[in-house]
Amino acid sequence: MHLDEKERQDYHEEPTSFADRGTSWIVIGFLLWVSDLFAFLTVGFYDIRIGHTLVLGWVIFAALAGFAFILTGWMIKRKVRARHDHPK
Repeated sequence: MHLDEKERQDYHEEPTSFADRGTSWIVIGFLLWVSDLFAFLTVGFYDIRIGHTLVLGWVIFAALAGFAFILTGWMIKRKVRARHDHPK
Protein backbone atom coordinates (compact mmCIF):
# COMPACT_ATOMS: atom_id res chain seq x y z
CA MET A 1 0.00 0.00 0.00
CA HIS A 2 1.45 3.35 -1.03
CA LEU A 3 0.86 6.33 1.22
CA ASP A 4 1.20 9.93 0.10
CA GLU A 5 3.08 12.46 2.22
CA LYS A 6 0.01 13.64 4.19
CA GLU A 7 -1.04 10.09 5.07
CA ARG A 8 2.54 9.24 6.05
CA GLN A 9 2.60 12.20 8.44
CA ASP A 10 -0.73 11.09 9.89
CA TYR A 11 0.72 7.66 10.64
CA HIS A 12 4.11 9.07 11.69
CA GLU A 13 5.71 6.75 9.20
CA GLU A 14 9.08 7.51 7.70
CA PRO A 15 9.95 6.17 4.26
CA THR A 16 12.43 3.31 4.33
CA SER A 17 15.81 4.27 2.96
CA PHE A 18 18.06 2.04 0.92
CA ALA A 19 20.63 2.07 3.77
CA ASP A 20 17.95 0.74 6.15
CA ARG A 21 17.44 -2.20 3.82
CA GLY A 22 21.15 -2.95 3.97
CA THR A 23 21.03 -2.93 7.76
CA SER A 24 18.07 -5.33 7.68
CA TRP A 25 20.00 -7.76 5.49
CA ILE A 26 22.95 -7.64 7.90
CA VAL A 27 20.71 -8.27 10.92
CA ILE A 28 19.09 -11.26 9.20
CA GLY A 29 22.55 -12.66 8.43
CA PHE A 30 23.64 -12.36 12.05
CA LEU A 31 20.39 -13.98 13.22
CA LEU A 32 21.13 -16.93 10.95
CA TRP A 33 24.58 -17.18 12.52
CA VAL A 34 23.06 -17.10 16.01
CA SER A 35 20.64 -19.89 15.06
CA ASP A 36 23.65 -21.78 13.70
CA LEU A 37 25.51 -21.42 16.96
CA PHE A 38 22.43 -22.48 18.93
CA ALA A 39 21.90 -25.58 16.76
CA PHE A 40 25.56 -26.50 16.92
CA LEU A 41 25.78 -26.12 20.70
CA THR A 42 22.49 -27.94 21.25
CA VAL A 43 23.40 -30.99 19.19
CA GLY A 44 27.07 -31.11 20.09
CA PHE A 45 30.09 -32.62 18.42
CA TYR A 46 29.29 -36.24 19.23
CA ASP A 47 25.83 -36.24 17.66
CA ILE A 48 27.18 -34.71 14.48
CA ARG A 49 29.95 -37.35 14.30
CA ILE A 50 27.49 -40.24 14.68
CA GLY A 51 25.39 -39.13 11.76
CA HIS A 52 23.02 -36.28 12.43
CA THR A 53 23.61 -34.95 8.96
CA LEU A 54 20.39 -32.92 8.90
CA VAL A 55 21.68 -30.63 11.66
CA LEU A 56 25.12 -30.47 10.08
CA GLY A 57 23.54 -29.62 6.74
CA TRP A 58 21.48 -26.87 8.36
CA VAL A 59 24.54 -25.45 10.12
CA ILE A 60 26.52 -25.31 6.88
CA PHE A 61 23.59 -23.90 4.88
CA ALA A 62 22.75 -21.25 7.48
CA ALA A 63 26.41 -20.24 7.81
CA LEU A 64 26.71 -19.71 4.06
CA ALA A 65 23.33 -17.99 3.83
CA GLY A 66 24.17 -15.74 6.78
CA PHE A 67 27.45 -14.77 5.15
CA ALA A 68 25.63 -14.02 1.89
CA PHE A 69 23.05 -11.86 3.70
CA ILE A 70 25.74 -9.94 5.60
CA LEU A 71 27.79 -9.41 2.45
CA THR A 72 24.73 -8.24 0.50
CA GLY A 73 23.73 -5.81 3.26
CA TRP A 74 27.25 -4.47 3.51
CA MET A 75 27.39 -3.92 -0.25
CA ILE A 76 24.04 -2.10 -0.19
CA LYS A 77 25.21 0.19 2.61
CA ARG A 78 28.52 0.79 0.83
CA LYS A 79 26.70 1.69 -2.37
CA VAL A 80 24.54 4.21 -0.50
CA ARG A 81 27.58 5.70 1.21
CA ALA A 82 29.45 6.00 -2.11
CA ARG A 83 26.42 7.67 -3.70
CA HIS A 84 26.28 10.09 -0.76
CA ASP A 85 30.02 10.91 -0.87
CA HIS A 86 30.10 11.56 -4.62
CA PRO A 87 26.94 13.42 -5.63
CA LYS A 88 26.40 14.04 -9.34
